[in-house]
Amino acid sequence: MIEKKAKFNLTLDNGIHCITTGYTDLKRTSFLDEEFELTVGEELEFILSMKTKWVKQPTVVRKVVPAPNPVVKTFETKSRHGISKLFTQKRRVATPESAPQPVVQENIRNDNWESLVAADGSFARAYIDFSQYEKEIFGKPGTFELSCFNEWAKTASKSKRAPYKIGTLQVQLMFVPRASPNEILPTSIKQALEELKRTKPTQKAIKIEGYLSQLGGDCKYWRRRFFILEGTTLTAHSEASKKPRATINLAKAVQVVEDKSSLTKPVVQVGSNRRKSAFAETEAGASFVDQGFRIQFGNGEMIDFYADTAEEKSEWILGVEKSIKQSPQSKSWVSLVHERDRSE
Repeated sequence: MIEKKAKFNLTLDNGIHCITTGYTDLKRTSFLDEEFELTVGEELEFILSMKTKWVKQPTVVRKVVPAPNPVVKTFETKSRHGISKLFTQKRRVATPESAPQPVVQENIRNDNWESLVAADGSFARAYIDFSQYEKEIFGKPGTFELSCFNEWAKTASKSKRAPYKIGTLQVQLMFVPRASPNEILPTSIKQALEELKRTKPTQKAIKIEGYLSQLGGDCKYWRRRFFILEGTTLTAHSEASKKPRATINLAKAVQVVEDKSSLTKPVVQVGSNRRKSAFAETEAGASFVDQGFRIQFGNGEMIDFYADTAEEKSEWILGVEKSIKQSPQSKSWVSLVHERDRSE
């Protein structure tokens, strides 16, 4: 494989979408640091196929055909002495100019990998039926080894070989359940695990207070306020006088979004509601997106916030997510996972 400078990629195909990775070096043990996200319907089966490309190395076979025996001529030689005339001799003498030379024959054989791969480079395939793994990966990652089969190899006579195991593919799977149609799910296993850890059930009363800047709800532009979170109630106060100005009912919230790529999308849509993202539209929002987060509600409403520091942002997100989880009127994917954990 090293001499051939082989590389390979992997394609995930669920019958609707195909996602292909870039090429990486093909070795006896190779690694692909790639993650795929698939929406699960009533059934989910998908195929993982691998293709290769390499520097082809045709083999030149040289065969030396021995020369036939040299042509031999027979002629008489006579002695100058008279008496020797009675004893005429015949000598076998090979003529050098008629001696044939060995023949070198060359035969070019195709690269030995060409009989093992398809015309497009396919050489291995694994099949996954989601139903076989669902119980083991509900809200938690699981690592599995899948057998990969070569379905394209041919024999020396060019007939197709029966599929055979060519290697093992190790994959990590995690199923994230959706609690509501408008819920935004994590886009990676790492993000999902961090969210689960942050929202681990607790019996402690939730109370947080501090400053946040708000856009949305009763604020048509960024406004800095003093907030107090108690249970499922988030109360906004005037920055200067600390007088109550508005109350946000987190019992109706469904999701907290903190992913920077989601916050900075130009247009945000929840259900049928669409509006421009405050973090992409305003200069202040773009400057503080690293300290920002968004609360989304079941009716499609969205309110954006940003804290003074990243540490304060983490504290607020932790408190708001716990409030949402504890609300009997609101469900999220993390609450479904925690409920299942408690029942097992």
